[in-house]
Amino acid sequence: MVAPKSILPSDIRTQHPTFSQNSVLWEELTQLAEGRLDNPRLWLTKRVGEEPEIYANRLDKLTYNPVYVQCLLALKKGTHKGFIKVEGSEVTPESLIKLAGELVTIIANYGSAWLSYDADGQPYCLPPTFICDYEKIGGQLKWVKAHTLKRVAIDPFKPAEITEQYHIWTETQALTYRLDSDKLFFKQVASEPIDRIPFVHIEVTPSQWLGRICYTKLRQLIGVESSISDASSNLYIQRTVENAKPLPDDDLGDTYANAAPGAVYTSNAYVVSGKFAFAEAVGTSVSINLELAKAIESQIRSLIGLEAAHNSGRVESGESKRYDFKDYADVLSSYGGDIVKALSAVLSLAEGREVNVTGLDEFELDNLRSMLEIEPQVTLAADKLTPAIVEAWYKKLGSALSPSI
Repeated sequence: MVAPKSILPSDIRTQHPTFSQNSVLWEELTQLAEGRLDNPRLWLTKRVGEEPEIYANRLDKLTYNPVYVQCLLALKKGTHKGFIKVEGSEVTPESLIKLAGELVTIIANYGSAWLSYDADGQPYCLPPTFICDYEKIGGQLKWVKAHTLKRVAIDPFKPAEITEQYHIWTETQALTYRLDSDKLFFKQVASEPIDRIPFVHIEVTPSQWLGRICYTKLRQLIGVESSISDASSNLYIQRTVENAKPLPDDDLGDTYANAAPGAVYTSNAYVVSGKFAFAEAVGTSVSINLELAKAIESQIRSLIGLEAAHNSGRVESGESKRYDFKDYADVLSSYGGDIVKALSAVLSLAEGREVNVTGLDEFELDNLRSMLEIEPQVTLAADKLTPAIVEAWYKKLGSALSPSI
């Protein structure tokens, strides 16, 4: 295949159907995973009949408790407590464990990811937003395309120029096309011969795409927490209402002598004429929403498989703790098989020979194994430590072991 020297914008600006379908959702999941809400109007919709000033006030109070960020971080930290074995490569298991932690957060959030390697053969991972188009035949990549914007700022006294570029990798070439100054064509500005496509694509099943699974719950949580913030901070002027003392029916005039003209009376209260006061929002809406927010957060952690582990600090039994961490470990293991397979593939590409990566099927989530391993060293060093430190350490070990002993 001979690469053209110039391409029409309409011919090169293509997107894979998966990219086109998910690009908007991916952008929103990026914001949620980073704990930022760039466009408040996207996350807090206007109510029917709501006045612009009130809506603007609610937008100013937009609130997001980044429970999803904490969950992704927990997946990353959990993966770091796994074990990896490498055969056929000098790349260290420690570096691959670190990479696996980054990779698990990407595939959990986006449902897919890309792996590549640098000039030194060190693998790295990329979100699916980096590759805009690709083609697979029989499960093998035939070409890959990435879209980038290059910023050029030669003169500090002039605005920087932003140039649109496309990078294309085929089985024989790595090409770069840049939009020319008249914006009529993308011209080839770089070409390099290659003997393999330096990318590995990893996709997970729909049940493993936690970002999409949690998306509606995260939107619900944002709405509820913003309502709490709005209700808790509102102050308003209202008419004063006073309780009416029970009096004989023929004395109603005296009872409501200071009532507002045309006021609606009830059997036990009336509106006072000409009297106003500042008042805070009252009732049970705030407390109800607080409980609802806690419930939604719990549901999000449950969807990700972290709720039992989140609550495990309240459990004293070591057997119960191991049970609580089971869902957590199962989630990590479900990603582990796909991750080690992808790591094997990308290292084999980088080094031009077969590399086999195994592991990520066991995780020290409760630290019991590591505590037992260092227990002899703690015993030997006990005389150099304060009694309080030694006592606290063994109390922690005993809690992890019980009721097994």
